[in-house]
Amino acid sequence: SNYLLEIINNVLETARIESGKESLQESDCNIRSLYEDLKIITEGTLEKKHLKFEKNLRITHENVIGDPLKLKEIFVNILGNAVKYTPEYGKVVMTITEIEPEKEGCATFRTVIGDSGIGMKQEYLEHIFEPFSREKTSSESGVIGTGLGLSIVKEIINAHDEHINVISTPGVGSEFIFSLPKSHQEDEED
Repeated sequence: SNYLLEIINNVLETARIESGKESLQESDCNIRSLYEDLKIITEGTLEKKHLKFEKNLRITHENVIGDPLKLKEIFVNILGNAVKYTPEYGKVVMTITEIEPEKEGCATFRTVIGDSGIGMKQEYLEHIFEPFSREKTSSESGVIGTGLGLSIVKEIINAHDEHINVISTPGVGSEFIFSLPKSHQEDEED
């Protein structure tokens, strides 16, 4: 039932994006709270597969203006794939680092999510963000999915006028790298 719900939500999200009806709903957002929520969301699957989850949060500004649901969707999709495609006793690493911003009053967060999973061939990486794209079918890989999650991630990151990079090696793992600038709340600085 969870898988069917995930499919329905992904198809609906893709339809909203393609129709141009999806937009960012920016409001107050706390990066540390978002980070803690992600740990809770992935905790059960990580424990079930005995995966080591290394988390690093290196930020100065916790409170920013952003779309918390869309940010969570980016992280949940990428982390979900990292967990799905990493065999038992593997490792998933998530690092969020605040880097030098391009504009004053903004905080730029560089996120790296990596895994020791099955990895992907270089030829496939050109198609990774296309809707319904999968390097191998569910039957071949043994991993169930629709191939919509990363296309949704790409669209959300594009809506922020940013980009995402992927580095992957078959049998070694994958690493997703993206930066998102956010206006920070000056009076809430650490």
